[in-house]
Amino acid sequence: MEISKKPLSSGKDTVAINRLRLCSCFIVPLVLSVLIAVHFVPRKLHMAEEYLELALRPSNMPSSLLRPPGYAFFIRFINLAGGDLSENRLGPVYIGQGIVLGLATIAWYITACRWMTAWHAWLMAMAFGCNPLVIVLVGSVHYDILHLSLSVLVGLLLVRAFADNTVNTGLAVLAGVACGAMTLVRTMTLVEPAFLALALGLQTRMAKSRAVWLAWAAFSLAMAATIAPRTWENYVQTGQFIPVNVQTMSALWPMLEKPIKPNSVNYPWLDLWFSRGLPLLEKEVGPDALNISYAPAHPLVLEHVFGARVRELVRTQPWVYFENFAHNALFFLTGDSRVLIRSFIYYQDNGIYMLPKTWALSFFVASSMLLNVCGALGLALGLWRRDPTVTILASLFFCLWVVHSMFYLDYRYLYVKFPFMLWFTGYLMGEYFKSRSSVQKHPAWIPAVFALSSCLGTALLIF
Repeated sequence: MEISKKPLSSGKDTVAINRLRLCSCFIVPLVLSVLIAVHFVPRKLHMAEEYLELALRPSNMPSSLLRPPGYAFFIRFINLAGGDLSENRLGPVYIGQGIVLGLATIAWYITACRWMTAWHAWLMAMAFGCNPLVIVLVGSVHYDILHLSLSVLVGLLLVRAFADNTVNTGLAVLAGVACGAMTLVRTMTLVEPAFLALALGLQTRMAKSRAVWLAWAAFSLAMAATIAPRTWENYVQTGQFIPVNVQTMSALWPMLEKPIKPNSVNYPWLDLWFSRGLPLLEKEVGPDALNISYAPAHPLVLEHVFGARVRELVRTQPWVYFENFAHNALFFLTGDSRVLIRSFIYYQDNGIYMLPKTWALSFFVASSMLLNVCGALGLALGLWRRDPTVTILASLFFCLWVVHSMFYLDYRYLYVKFPFMLWFTGYLMGEYFKSRSSVQKHPAWIPAVFALSSCLGTALLIF
């Protein structure tokens, strides 16, 4: 199969126009997201756990075993760079996250140019960078926007390393470092090397190439080397092998406790924790479990208690896990993060009503449904045709899909699929245009629909 790599310049496009597009990919999402985060009421520390506290704690204190260190390090860097952060002064965090979003939009655009003309890819990049979901996430002091942006960077580097006619080992190393950094923000990609190996094996040309597997080994070693200092720090602190953090059993426990049936509006964790989790912990450790800071302060105890419960439930009701896995897998593909949009609207109205129903929310739900359908079709088409770029991106997407399905899942984690579904939608559009005799005869109204829907959704969100 011939692998084509479209340049950023297409047709009559000039270098100046391409530079302008790249600049707009960076500036527009950055300015829009930061203005909204600063001028409007952002989500701030809502459901943000203790990352700000971890970032601002004295450097001589031991790292948290419960939380991955990546996002806390990101905030600490902003603070040391002159941010002077506190709970009441979070503007530098919003600016930093806006910059990260702008860079991710550039990376998304460069990748999309492999399937589409630069003009079409730019429209779709605006759909990514101006989407109300990512705009809202910039105003939240949580790992979401950093994790999402790193997933885009890893996707671009993997594609440039493995999806061209010549494998690039240097870029494979960079991809491994980026994937390691992404794993230090959230551990869902610890097994990405296995999924990448599967994707490479599906490509007949690549599967027989020694250079490909050497590059894969370089990727894996670079990723392991990036994570290794954290693993060693955990071993020195505990004497145990802990790759990143110790949330495995507490994230696995709900999958065996009872059928969860997640959807786009429910948040089952609270009911599970207060009805079954907290009593179980209290039974083991006594009244101290009622202290809200007990679990973060004693993560190994938490892991031990829920590990014992997991082993008990595996013996008595293993079918519950498989039922929850199936629900999670379907929900990851079909669900959306509308509650994040709704909570943002709620803050703007000062809590006048609990469940605001606005045009912005309805518009977001409808556009998310369209994206889920088009993205799934594009993914299926790309895998069926064994398109190298789709296959490599799918390795990261399937890693996130499978691992999220294996553990507790709710609407908060669905942000991570957004850039991939938009990429796969871009591939579907690229194949549509390719099947026509001339792209010029078919204006860019289809990608424009996605770009306009993002901009209109954001406009409805704030007005």
